[in-house]
Amino acid sequence: MPNEKMMILYKRLTLLCLSLAVIMSCADDQGKDDNIEGSDYTVTTQAQAEAFDVTEDIRTLPITGEDVKDISMMKFKKVRNLVIDNTGIVNLRLPQLSAVTVSMTVSNNASLVDIDGLEGLRFFNGALTISDNDALQGIASLMSLKLFSGSITITGNTTFASDIEEPGDYTYGLFPIKYLVNKGIIKGTVTLTNNHPDAATSVDDIGQAGQGDVRSYTLSSPEAFEMFAPRSDKVADLTITGSF
Repeated sequence: MPNEKMMILYKRLTLLCLSLAVIMSCADDQGKDDNIEGSDYTVTTQAQAEAFDVTEDIRTLPITGEDVKDISMMKFKKVRNLVIDNTGIVNLRLPQLSAVTVSMTVSNNASLVDIDGLEGLRFFNGALTISDNDALQGIASLMSLKLFSGSITITGNTTFASDIEEPGDYTYGLFPIKYLVNKGIIKGTVTLTNNHPDAATSVDDIGQAGQGDVRSYTLSSPEAFEMFAPRSDKVADLTITGSF
């Protein structure tokens, strides 16, 4: 009997040691992943934004505070998680940024009028949230995207994207989102809620302005002609103007 008890105790101790070894190995692996994924930074003042010289291996970067009014001089090209919250920025410009790999949130920026300086952003994999920016009018620079996989949520921007009939210029309001979806660039979900009372709440409704399926169209640019997709096989009037 004593030998049997000793054998049972030995087996239990062996299992315990193996379990501890697995846990320690996982912890080491997690640490290695954290090192690979980069470091965390915070910017809360304009001086910090101007002095920020990190260009790579950024895991999280929250940029916050009403003192921050311009971040266009920041030179990083890739970031995993970027937050721009409660700043004094009027025109959001990050011309060096080319890729976001986890998330980007632009929220609660009371002075933000335009997201017009992301022309270098080509690749996005993750969640893009644009929310509660009461003065927002434009997101045209998102049209530079070449690949988007994940989700887009545009919500709570109370004066943004009053819908109009389909224009020849796709930079207005929510039309950049429609452009990207129709081009097949956005692979994922799009949520549009609680923006201007007349704003579309689905991609299909952008540019419909409350009209029925049979409607008139004016095409005044190559982009508008390429994206032309009437909701019905009948149209009331079709006008084509400009140089193609």
